[in-house]
Amino acid sequence: MKQVAARESAHARARLANLNTNHRPRGGATRASGLAEIKTTLRDRWSEVSALGLSKADLLAGLTVATVAIPLNVALALAASLPASAGLIAGAIGGMFAATFGGSNFQVSGPAAALNVMVFALVAEFGVAAAAAAALVCGVVSITIGVLGYGKLANLLPKLVLAGFTTGVGLKLLDQQIPILLGSELALWHVISDFWAMAWLREVEWLSVVCGILVAWITVGLAHLKSFPSALLGIILATFVAYELDWTIARVGEVDLDSLALSLPFIVEGKSWASFLALAIPLALLSAAESLISAKAVDDMSGGKSGYSANTELFGQGIGNLASGLFGGMPLAGVIVRSSVNQQAGARTRMAAIYHGVLLAAAAYFFGHSLGVIPIAALAGLLVVIAWRLIKIALFVKAVKENRLHALAFLAAAVGTLLGHLLTGLAIGCGLMYLDHKLKQRAKRGVKHAP
Repeated sequence: MKQVAARESAHARARLANLNTNHRPRGGATRASGLAEIKTTLRDRWSEVSALGLSKADLLAGLTVATVAIPLNVALALAASLPASAGLIAGAIGGMFAATFGGSNFQVSGPAAALNVMVFALVAEFGVAAAAAAALVCGVVSITIGVLGYGKLANLLPKLVLAGFTTGVGLKLLDQQIPILLGSELALWHVISDFWAMAWLREVEWLSVVCGILVAWITVGLAHLKSFPSALLGIILATFVAYELDWTIARVGEVDLDSLALSLPFIVEGKSWASFLALAIPLALLSAAESLISAKAVDDMSGGKSGYSANTELFGQGIGNLASGLFGGMPLAGVIVRSSVNQQAGARTRMAAIYHGVLLAAAAYFFGHSLGVIPIAALAGLLVVIAWRLIKIALFVKAVKENRLHALAFLAAAVGTLLGHLLTGLAIGCGLMYLDHKLKQRAKRGVKHAP
């Protein structure tokens, strides 16, 4: 049976490899190429699942990644001013659909820290329902790019500009979460400016600090155990201590999925559509880019065994976002944190990611009350760790030493993201990278034509 499955898997990969050699389709063939890649990939990947059958390895991998995803989904939803259920719906329902129709065997999807700044901005301006509406926009944009065959264009985004963007996201998360960790309403800049005066210490809720630091300490301390849910362990311990000692601190609150149903989430009126789409479309493009980067990274980690297909992955992410939005969830993307855990935990097929979604839904439905007693400061501790990991200081220092234009491009993307002018920052960053490329080309031509 295993030999048959291996032969079918090899044939499937060969057919997909042949399909992907057509990098430059003629005339109007781009649309057909995208559709053909999606159809071929899905047929071949599900043939592999059928041939291999359901496995214990996939179930265990799904369980492992679900334990990592539960606290992340709840924390990211709350950080975007959304109910915890919005993150759980995105990870469970959106994640299952993305895995079913996606282009990677190991990709796991859900709320992403890199998207949270823009989701927060949408919610702040248009209300909670805007997050679900943005998920629908992400779905339409992602499916369109995949069907048209433009999935590989995401590779054109300079890695240094992307690193600047993630650094800006990390700084923004720190700005949001450190006051929550301190249990204080003081802005982070106020704490920093008056740090040595120590007056801000009177505003600190020390029980919240203990919860957050406990989670951060366990998450960082056990980070070397790649498949171990250190964040979940930290949050369970912090919740247990706070609950048993009856600490009076802010908690997640009720996680209610009883009213879960299909619905159109959001209608804006008149000119508001323009301002809504001005935020939602860039969010959709970032979701697509984040998903492709994650899928490519996990494919490299697996030695090319994930069956990665860019256009199919975008199609799957689009379906996942549509499902999430229609059920009231937030936008989602393929995320390297979850995907790498899935691959390292021994996943064999995309069924592991589907199991992850099923287990998330079961946890939300059956243990919603337990999730509700989690201290918000504990989740803030987790997000502070994630934020710090997103900040790429070493890359910036290296760019300053080697190429000042690259450093400026990184800085433009980071500052633009931090200040809420994401598109401007990314455009300036990409423009500076392009300028550097042109200057190098001109210098090479000058050397060639020199006497």
